Amino acid sequence: MKASKIVASIVYVSPNPYKYKRIHFLGEFYLRHECFSVSHRGQHQKCKRLIDDKDMALKWIRKSVSLRMAKRWLNILGCRFEKYKKPIPPVLEVGERELIFVTHDECSFCANDGKRGIWMHNEKMPLHKKGNGKSIIVSEFLLEVCRRLQLSEEEKKNPNIPAEACCYFTSGKNQENYWMVEHLLKQIKKKAIPIFETKFLNATAVFAFDNSTNYLTFADDALVMQRMNKGPRGKQSIM
Repeated sequence: MKASKIVASIVYVSPNPYKYKRIHFLGEFYLRHECFSVSHRGQHQKCKRLIDDKDMALKWIRKSVSLRMAKRWLNILGCRFEKYKKPIPPVLEVGERELIFVTHDECSFCANDGKRGIWMHNEKMPLHKKGNGKSIIVSEFLLEVCRRLQLSEEEKKNPNIPAEACCYFTSGKNQENYWMVEHLLKQIKKKAIPIFETKFLNATAVFAFDNSTNYLTFADDALVMQRMNKGPRGKQSIM
């Protein structure tokens, strides 16, 4: 400590006990590690940010966040903006197959779909048809590699395989009835699987379906409690 006081009196104009101890600490640190400690002076946070408090950040995001602030927060979180690139194919070992994620969804379009707000002239409200009108259900399979599950012009070699997996279904009592699980199974067997196997020879499809009660059906010969009778009479399921 005596040597530290001498050094402090040479280096500083007005030495004090804190400077003695600091010089002594740096000398001991250098003798042990053969380097000086990293200084964090000026690197401490001057004020608390919203993004440092997760609860406050979530409340603020739900209200309104400008584009500039969103970019700054993404940089703080370690994100960076890059142009979209095609995914790099995985390195597969012998006997392995690539897994491709395929999603399914359907949407219904009605003839009388329209906007709720309209432009009026002289407060004359035009008459709007009652009901939704005729509807069309579109059932489609999507994937990241080629967006829609369909064949290109070069891949259309087999006439027995359809060009696309999309199905258009006219629903209604007097039309093609309603979209049921039987229609979905037919679309998967006749369109989705053959197209996928033609387009991706060394890959396996992982299908994902939305949570629809229409798809919770069982096979006709499934052992379901609601279909069973206690006695020998009545209609019995074929097991």
